[in-house]
Amino acid sequence: MHLNSLLFTQIVKTGFKIAYLECGTNEPLWFRHLPANCIIDGYDFNIPNEGFSLNSSKFNFFKKDFTKLYKIDELKEKYDLVIADNIYSHKKNTDELTLSIKHILKPDGFLHIGIPDSENFTDCFYRLVHPDGGGHINDFTKESMIELMKRNGFVPYKVREWAEDWMWLESEYDLEHYNKENLTKADLIYIANEFRKELLTEKGYFYGWELLFVRENHPILSSKIPTRKGYGEYK
Repeated sequence: MHLNSLLFTQIVKTGFKIAYLECGTNEPLWFRHLPANCIIDGYDFNIPNEGFSLNSSKFNFFKKDFTKLYKIDELKEKYDLVIADNIYSHKKNTDELTLSIKHILKPDGFLHIGIPDSENFTDCFYRLVHPDGGGHINDFTKESMIELMKRNGFVPYKVREWAEDWMWLESEYDLEHYNKENLTKADLIYIANEFRKELLTEKGYFYGWELLFVRENHPILSSKIPTRKGYGEYK
């Protein structure tokens, strides 16, 4: 996700231990908006770039298969927050992925998941322009994602629409790889900017969903703390 303010920003506290699954090579903007002294452990096969702006927080990278973390005893219930964005659409064995998340997440921890909505224009368009489907092998909607997590002992705490910024098309679509000889980078930027003007959440359009899950007996479910403006508990 490219947003500065994600659902988990309202619950992250100073010193949180965060597992960032499939962290990729680039620094997400939310790194710069963390409270003090957080520890972020990134798990991926792709080695990230250097020079992230972390303020007083610390980033550690581990080249590991994050679907197999349940096999590592020292990671059991280690993290206050697990971030699994844009992963469930790409992984064949979602049960194994969820098992790893359950293993590393504290009982009172939070799980953030971002998914494209498979019934939405963007995901259809994404699979159209990528001859191989762009790696999207699973189709999820908000309802099917919630049902999967409920089967594994999680309930939705907060859910909201995930806006599209079209950065994947502007910056990440590989013209050379897909042999697009009659399309330039400038053309891609033009198309992305046109989509940005027309396909807005204000017009009822969105990319997918961001969901914040907790375990069924999480203490925050009975908390009387007022909800921050702009966020809402899942009904």
